[in-house]
Amino acid sequence: MRRLLCCLVVAPLIAACAKSDTAVVDTAKTAPVVAATPAPEPGAKFVGTWMVHSVTTGAAKKDTGNTFMTMMDASGNSMQPMGKDTVRYHRLSMTDSTLVMESTPHRDPMMKAEVVTHVEGKMMGDSMAGTWMSKATGAKAKSVAGTWTAHKAP
Repeated sequence: MRRLLCCLVVAPLIAACAKSDTAVVDTAKTAPVVAATPAPEPGAKFVGTWMVHSVTTGAAKKDTGNTFMTMMDASGNSMQPMGKDTVRYHRLSMTDSTLVMESTPHRDPMMKAEVVTHVEGKMMGDSMAGTWMSKATGAKAKSVAGTWTAHKAP
């Protein structure tokens, strides 16, 4: 009789404590899944149209330099000054705040020779500044260098 009484008392306790097979629905709000956005390319800050003012080192005082527009493409791989003589540039290196580019060989009217222009620059806020050097592809002409500043065109 003792066993029967023990079974009658213990069996309901075991049944009450047993886990059920049905899952409990969690009503707590879950955070939305946000896709990771890729980091922008290093040249992203340089993309767009820029007004560039360039001055030749050692130029006469009356020579205040020249101003032209340049377009930086979306890949950050090339720069193309716009105007009378269009010259393409390609990226040698680029970070978030610096760029180093070099032109394709082109005829420089000031040097009266075919040259390759090497450009280095640094981003400062919404402006850029840097140096340039044009080297003749032939051995006759000397190199010409200077400085430049640029601001985004409206």
